[in-house]
Amino acid sequence: MKDDFEAIKNQVDITNEITRRTGGTVKKVGKAYDLSQCPFCSGHDCFRIYPDTRSWNCHQCGDKTGGSIIDFVIKEKGCSPHEALVDLAQAHNYELWNHGPDHDGDQDENSTGKLIFEAAANYYAKVLYSTPRALEYQRKVQSHSDQTLKEFRVGHTDGKLLAELQKQNFSMEDILNSGLVVPYKKGGYHDFFGWNVYIYPHKDKAGKIYHFSVKDPRKKYNYQLPSKHRLNDALFFNMKAFNGNQVVLVEGENDLLSVYGKGNFTQAAAVIGQISDKQIQYLKEWVKKGQAKPYFKPLSKIIRMVKAMFQEAKINNCTNEIGEVVFDYFNRLGGFFVNGENCRLFYENAIYELGNNIAFKSLLYRTASLNYADNGTKSILEVLRAKAYQDGKHTTTMGWIHTNEIEEIIYYDLNNEQNNIARIHAGSIELIQNGANDDRVLLETTPRMEPIHYLPDANIQEGMEKYKETILDNLACNESNKYYIAARVMNTPLLEFVTTARGITKLSGDQGAAKSFAARLNSYLIMGSDCVSMGSVASYRSEAVKSPVVIPDNLEKADRTKDMVNFLLVSATGAMNQKRDSNTNSGNVYEENKTQVITTSIEPFTESELISRTIDIHFKREFQNKEFPGETLLKTEIKKNRDLIWKFYSLNVPS
Repeated sequence: MKDDFEAIKNQVDITNEITRRTGGTVKKVGKAYDLSQCPFCSGHDCFRIYPDTRSWNCHQCGDKTGGSIIDFVIKEKGCSPHEALVDLAQAHNYELWNHGPDHDGDQDENSTGKLIFEAAANYYAKVLYSTPRALEYQRKVQSHSDQTLKEFRVGHTDGKLLAELQKQNFSMEDILNSGLVVPYKKGGYHDFFGWNVYIYPHKDKAGKIYHFSVKDPRKKYNYQLPSKHRLNDALFFNMKAFNGNQVVLVEGENDLLSVYGKGNFTQAAAVIGQISDKQIQYLKEWVKKGQAKPYFKPLSKIIRMVKAMFQEAKINNCTNEIGEVVFDYFNRLGGFFVNGENCRLFYENAIYELGNNIAFKSLLYRTASLNYADNGTKSILEVLRAKAYQDGKHTTTMGWIHTNEIEEIIYYDLNNEQNNIARIHAGSIELIQNGANDDRVLLETTPRMEPIHYLPDANIQEGMEKYKETILDNLACNESNKYYIAARVMNTPLLEFVTTARGITKLSGDQGAAKSFAARLNSYLIMGSDCVSMGSVASYRSEAVKSPVVIPDNLEKADRTKDMVNFLLVSATGAMNQKRDSNTNSGNVYEENKTQVITTSIEPFTESELISRTIDIHFKREFQNKEFPGETLLKTEIKKNRDLIWKFYSLNVPS
């Protein structure tokens, strides 16, 4: 038997379908595409589509969302797999082989009942539009538009449904089983819903009618179809609102239609009377499944509400309470963590230090309308600091990389917009938030490094080939030295496992031997930019603490001062830098060089302590690529494929 699910996955262009459904735009990343905004968590640069495997995933959604186009529609609409299949089939004119609600071909026991409900809804709607008085009531008294009335198929009764259903050749047994017609005690039959009332068909999340309720302006009738005749356990009027991630609950049918009529608002559902235990349970499960998106009033409005409450109680000072409100708000939507005595906030994929700095002051004004210069704001900030220190996660700053040698876990800062750290363990990679993670790891950002975006489904073989094509093939040295340089690059995530024998890689050669060019190629890969420089010893020391690689260019004999030699030795051996702590009257600060040094020069090293710790690679014109495509093109290709190549060398961590 033909598999409709596999057929629809193969037929639908997943990139086009997701952009059609979301209205988003995509940008190409290797063989994948990044969607401008995730439709589920609203994150940016986190939702990726993979046409080759017909799949997608979001690495920011809490449940690590992903899968096929079927899975996308299930999450988008909150529907069953079969309902998602039907939705896609209808959108792409695909004729299903298996029409039942389940993939295994089970029969729909209520198919006749559904047809009767559909026929009844159509008839009631027809009666409404053929009864001027009833239609005028809906339009003028209730102020419902024709568009809204037709959307919800609002109807009116005339006591003649039984005749209509019989005219459509439904059997009397099926009509009675529907509950829409009931027998008289003394014989004969009549419509369940009395004459001259308004009918409201209830639909499930897939748009199928399962229930009816009535409204009677005379207040004579107020009842619904008995539960035994309802076709499923859908609990609210306008169940399709639960296909989204936000729902506004109203009381009755006319309340909902009034809301719906204002700007075609669809994310509303009616409770129909007092909310029941079943409805409450449904809402809890809906939220738990991640279909609901938490909604918070703007912080500035919450603060105004708190101030108004205290003013009404004639209490003038409420800065402590506002401070706690601000803490709760940011803690729910982000998180606080503490490094030493510095309190920081993770919010909207950015890290803010609590204090007198422009980034944090701007955040306070933007979200809470709080002016940092006001005395009241400073009191609020003190409460915020105290709460953050008390309840935030206490972490330790660990440079741009950290290795837990006992558990053999590497934490690598990707420096990207999502504030991601790559947690590398036993050949697998997991993305966690910098600072705000259960491992209590806080890494320093590398200022000069361009962002890395992890590609979970990237092809490692393709990454190896791109590295060879763009870098190895264009190094003007012999083959063995090319692969040594490759090994040094792959050593980047393993840097802290090699603490006493990092060594120095020296690219030597005459003028024009392309040694500086080789250093730049590897800088484009590791850093994403040209970090080959001729700087001071102080600048190199500062860079070595927070960068994966330091590349002093043209380091000739005259440049190798005592301070420069000491810097090279400290970097090569993994020793600590010791300096005075300018913030105290006594004590020292110890900084660890977390870097590897690649340097270029024409002249050889003459210092014995450097010679013994240096791998000297000779570059010659005779090794230059005869089909050299030009540095500009190579730079572009390396940057374009940097995320792909990073996946290749980051997963070469031994398990």
